[in-house]
Amino acid sequence: MIRSYLIPVYSNPGKQESIRYTATRFIQFDQHFVNKFFYDQVSKFSTKGMGALANQAQYKAKGIIKAQKEASKSTGNKSSCPEIKFKSCPAKIEVSEDSSYDYWISAEDEFKKYHKIKVPANSIKPLNKALKYGWKLNETCELIFKGSKYPKLYARVFVEKEEPKVTPSKGFLGVDVGINHDVAHADLNAACILAQRAFRMSELRSEIL
Repeated sequence: MIRSYLIPVYSNPGKQESIRYTATRFIQFDQHFVNKFFYDQVSKFSTKGMGALANQAQYKAKGIIKAQKEASKSTGNKSSCPEIKFKSCPAKIEVSEDSSYDYWISAEDEFKKYHKIKVPANSIKPLNKALKYGWKLNETCELIFKGSKYPKLYARVFVEKEEPKVTPSKGFLGVDVGINHDVAHADLNAACILAQRAFRMSELRSEIL
């Protein structure tokens, strides 16, 4: 099971512009690869010399096209090439141990080769609650600009948890629509008690009406 949360990110204007440029480049890469996968019907192509951001964009584009094909197959509807509109870029999250902030978020810096942009972030109550109840924080996250007029910077973080195994119950209680008894149970005494209670409840309902 996977859940996602938006947490606030704090950065100075210089770092925010670097993240904005990285996010813009990521959208361009992502849209380019989506177009290639959709129109050229290729499964993979080389991104040698294009950098880590291009590799990440190709991986995401594959997921977008795969999800679109599965949706089109299940509905039977024709689909057009997806258009990437949201401004975001992949990042990594780690717990902060040397500051007053809860986390550090790092992303590729397209202005400087082999350099990471590192910005602080704080948690929110729903995320803290999930972590308290056993959900594990995934190190992969996204930096995203949210808002139309004055977009604010957030991190979309992901938490994971194994689905609990469902085991069938050994004791069964069922409702019988037969003539003689309202309730059937493996234990005859329990069945009688439940039937008496059901009869009494029906009497009470008739008295109220």
